[in-house]
Amino acid sequence: MFRLLMLFLCLFAFCLTSHADYEKGELLYQCEFKTIDSLKDWKPSLAVFDASSGSDGKGAIKLSSNQMIALELAPEKFTGLVIFEITYKGRDIKEAEKPYFGAKNMLVIEGAKINWSEPVDMKRCGTFDWQTVEKIELIPPDTKKLSLRLGIEKTSGEYWCERVSIYRAVKKPLLTTRTREAIIRDENWKGGSYRGFMSGNDLSESAFQTLADWNVNLLRYQMHPKGQDISSPEKYLTWIKNEIPKIDSILLLCEKYKIKMVLDLHCGPPGSKRNEVSSNIISDTDAILRQLKDAWKILAEHYKGNQWIYGYDLLNEPKCEDYTKTEKDPWKRISTELVKHIREIDDETPIIVEPDLSDVRKLHYIDAKNIIYSIHAYAPIYYTHQGVMSNHAIEWSYPGNMQGKKWNREELRKDLQSVRDFQLQHKVPIFVGEFSTIAWAPGREEYLADLIAIFEEFGWDWTYHAFREWPGWSLEYTADAPNKLKHNPDNSALKTVKEVLKKNKQAQEKSWLFRFLF
Repeated sequence: MFRLLMLFLCLFAFCLTSHADYEKGELLYQCEFKTIDSLKDWKPSLAVFDASSGSDGKGAIKLSSNQMIALELAPEKFTGLVIFEITYKGRDIKEAEKPYFGAKNMLVIEGAKINWSEPVDMKRCGTFDWQTVEKIELIPPDTKKLSLRLGIEKTSGEYWCERVSIYRAVKKPLLTTRTREAIIRDENWKGGSYRGFMSGNDLSESAFQTLADWNVNLLRYQMHPKGQDISSPEKYLTWIKNEIPKIDSILLLCEKYKIKMVLDLHCGPPGSKRNEVSSNIISDTDAILRQLKDAWKILAEHYKGNQWIYGYDLLNEPKCEDYTKTEKDPWKRISTELVKHIREIDDETPIIVEPDLSDVRKLHYIDAKNIIYSIHAYAPIYYTHQGVMSNHAIEWSYPGNMQGKKWNREELRKDLQSVRDFQLQHKVPIFVGEFSTIAWAPGREEYLADLIAIFEEFGWDWTYHAFREWPGWSLEYTADAPNKLKHNPDNSALKTVKEVLKKNKQAQEKSWLFRFLF
């Protein structure tokens, strides 16, 4: 009876979880394009009033190829969190040279820097019917200029807009009664063979003992120079050579604790650039390819035949710059040539290929032996990286409505479906090299449980980001808010992940039993 009562209390506490959500408050501005007079304040005078258009057939404005209009707003009226909402449609909008051209619905915030804010997941090209999209945005108090911009940028087609609205964003508690099966105990999961963590920091023997206690069997080792001078090709290769003794010592611990290693070349050669989103931005493709070949020649020659290497991860989160247009999909060529180069040295060790960061779900097939395709799973990034890449004023909770879309396990599955389709089409393994959410994100443990459930359902290997690096990404820390991190290894997020890691032990025990019997 006591066990039944405790089970009921735990289930009740889980089902009545309070999540933050945002709703529309005061209407601060609205323009409904239902009369020709609605255009009078918009400049320049390019838009045409289409009286028979609109989702209700009562009017909308129309703009054509390379036409955009703007409206200036008084910034002081909008300071704080707002919801920017727009209803629009498009016809025959041609795909533009850059992915951010095409249909434009922008709220431009100009202060210390410019924020070209647009709704998430809006359609930019093609033909699509009326849709309403929104974006929650912060208008800082130091905003000097605020404007709305609508139309088509640097491509052809037709664009209609029916309504533009800006509301005060009001945070509300959302009491959910969402029940969920105990997915972390679902014995029907297929799952991959390897589960673990990414790290490039504390990899002492005591750290390995902790990983072993958690039943980890995979470590994605982050090769990073950490302040070493790699400013020339020669210095870059010197760093690669100097890494080998360190990697060798870690591999001895891998062997001792039965943990395989992903060799992750986390930092690209000189000539690749870095910003807040990407650390390996490629402009000179041929120069980068030559240096990557040299680096992997050193590594593959040394580690060829090492059974504790899970795979060679060619380059972490590569991104070819927008203006690298001398060829289509340059990263596809670079990675294909790298695979061929490594296979001339090492015919067996699996090679891990990530997609170009400009489209993180667009994998490209390489006709070669032992290729593992890898993705990183941080969607939606404004939830997982809140207070890191986005402003601290907006608090997103999972599950919940974020930037006009309801994010839950089904939405996470949709985000990953193209990767699943690729896996089934080509019958190839998938490895999730990184996934995480920041320690202060409300609903953290449920997000991780749902995401891992999908990995297990699809049979993917995975490594969590990260083990004992910055505490904000650590499962051994919790936080109520940014910069309020505290060490707390007895938390529900870590327990959720450790529960799934038990499958590694179960698989190992089955393997030992099989060897003993046969």
